[in-house]
Amino acid sequence: MYFLIENSLDLLKKGFFTKDLKHRTIKSDLDILMTGLVTWVGRSSIEVTMHLSQKYAKDEYRGVLTARFVMVTLDPKTQKAVSNVPLKLETEQDKKLFEKGEYAKQVRRSREEMSLYKNPPTEIERAMLHDLFLKTMDNKNHSLDRLPAGHVWMNDAKVENMVICFPIKRNMYGKIFGGYLMRTAVETAFANAALFSKSNPEVMAVDSVVFKKGVEIGSLLVLQSQISYTTDRFMQLSVSAHVVDINNGDSETTTTFQFTFRTDKPVPVVLPQTYSDGMAYLNSRRHFNSSAHL
Repeated sequence: MYFLIENSLDLLKKGFFTKDLKHRTIKSDLDILMTGLVTWVGRSSIEVTMHLSQKYAKDEYRGVLTARFVMVTLDPKTQKAVSNVPLKLETEQDKKLFEKGEYAKQVRRSREEMSLYKNPPTEIERAMLHDLFLKTMDNKNHSLDRLPAGHVWMNDAKVENMVICFPIKRNMYGKIFGGYLMRTAVETAFANAALFSKSNPEVMAVDSVVFKKGVEIGSLLVLQSQISYTTDRFMQLSVSAHVVDINNGDSETTTTFQFTFRTDKPVPVVLPQTYSDGMAYLNSRRHFNSSAHL
């Protein structure tokens, strides 16, 4: 018997750029159909694709969202990765789904290799940051901290949440259930987006939820939500979950999340003030563009 440990999640709501926000909203008075299957298998990784749709008429189901889960197979005794049984591709549809899974793997690998934590921004991204910098210049007073109308400093677009992890939220492995962590992260991100936009935002995409380390029962968990990129009616938020040692205050990142929210009206533009802010801005922009073109 081997363990399947969830490693990452990508979720995209249908109709990312549709004008009718209500068309793809999950309705509480309609039946929900969830379907899923294994779509790709690597040496020790497995991709499971899930689809959620709702029944609008007798034979009419409308797709609402799609989620891709990537899991790693581990030996329960050694905690080392083990080889999977290959996936048998019997139909053309099986082959197409497998190719999509292979493409998604290449995207993940490329994203990791091109990460701003490893490589400098591209020439286009550097020019973009410089344009943002010029917006903050006040030539009359020779200052670099001018905030244009309709803009908000990135440092003023964040919230923080603290939770204590009780045993009731444990999973079969004795750790805190990943679904609870995701729900708490979504709630924190929603509060951040709602306060920023002064509206009732709708989550459109969950991009690259990465579980770096399990969360122990009894941990003090700190979730930090930051709006790092906005455009028109969209907000890209990053949420990081940290376990804090109450004895010395040291913290360790356990999970990272990327959320895309949309409102029914344009939102302010966030402006970075520091180099770190600039990298966060570019990273969130990359995630937004990746989700928008899936």
